[in-house]
Amino acid sequence: MNKIFAICDTDRLYVKNLIQYMNSKQKIPLKLQAFTSPELLKEYAARNIIELLLISADAMDEEIAGLEIGKIVVLTEDGAVGLKGFPSVNRYQASGSLVQEVMAHYESGNLAVAYAAAKMATTHLIGVYSPIKRCGKTAFSLALCAAYARSSRVLYVNLEDFSGFRSLLQREYRMDISDLLYFYREEKQGMLGKIEEVTEKLSNISYLPPAMCPADIKSVQPEEWKEWFMLLLQSQFEVIIVEPGDCVNGLEEILALCSRIYMPVRKDITSAAKLKEYEEYLQLAGWEGLAGKIVRQPMPVMEEPLDREAVEADGVTEKGVFEYMESEELRQLADRLVREEEYG
Repeated sequence: MNKIFAICDTDRLYVKNLIQYMNSKQKIPLKLQAFTSPELLKEYAARNIIELLLISADAMDEEIAGLEIGKIVVLTEDGAVGLKGFPSVNRYQASGSLVQEVMAHYESGNLAVAYAAAKMATTHLIGVYSPIKRCGKTAFSLALCAAYARSSRVLYVNLEDFSGFRSLLQREYRMDISDLLYFYREEKQGMLGKIEEVTEKLSNISYLPPAMCPADIKSVQPEEWKEWFMLLLQSQFEVIIVEPGDCVNGLEEILALCSRIYMPVRKDITSAAKLKEYEEYLQLAGWEGLAGKIVRQPMPVMEEPLDREAVEADGVTEKGVFEYMESEELRQLADRLVREEEYG
């Protein structure tokens, strides 16, 4: 008899994407059963034995808590303790990481299950953001991408008002993030395939061409960003580095999805004051949980070895863009950060 892993969430798209991810990996030694209604789940549970249930907090109730289910794990907005102390996981994270957490709660000495969960591929979403301007965010992001790209498939996502990519590289793009966002709104089911079509290469780094019009980024609502990145996290990439700008409506929602947030900083009084105000804002706005993910990262002094006028007139080569935007000290910093993360 197959052991049942039931998933219940009123968000149909979330359930569908999670099931598709789990089926594609084929590592779960349980039969998957999806529900978008608590009532349908209760009817099913009355006739079948459920080994493991992953259920959203808004679908969970006392009746479900009293069912004969082997293990119940609650999906919450921030990973807080679920109803009646049931173990919980944060719904807004990479699918692989979420499944690993759920299976770890279920494991209870089942080494085969634990091993299968550990083998599942995960995608890490890393944020690079700072309230301080001209602190080297983009150069740092690219250096970090290059360091990760030596051993992982990396995607860079720039969500600033003006990234400078078109001018710097002297090129136009057939499609960019604006097209991907439009496609997501019109036809969510095929977005993973569309990502590959839109993606461009810079050396060994994949990136989504930034939006030409800032209004396209500003028009996206916080909940849309959550769904969009949850889909992106199910792509082929192992590391996604996002550099959101202040124009994003839902900046904190994006940062909340990140496993780590690097915050480039400068060593001056004004920068320190801005950081203090930003941290106070996070507390007042109810985003104090982000503080534990933020890594303040002092930036080395940046130099521009290439001639500025020549760059503005003719652009730079793929090799040149790294020479232009990164110093050796910055490359060494990025390499060290990646090594520390990989080896703890």
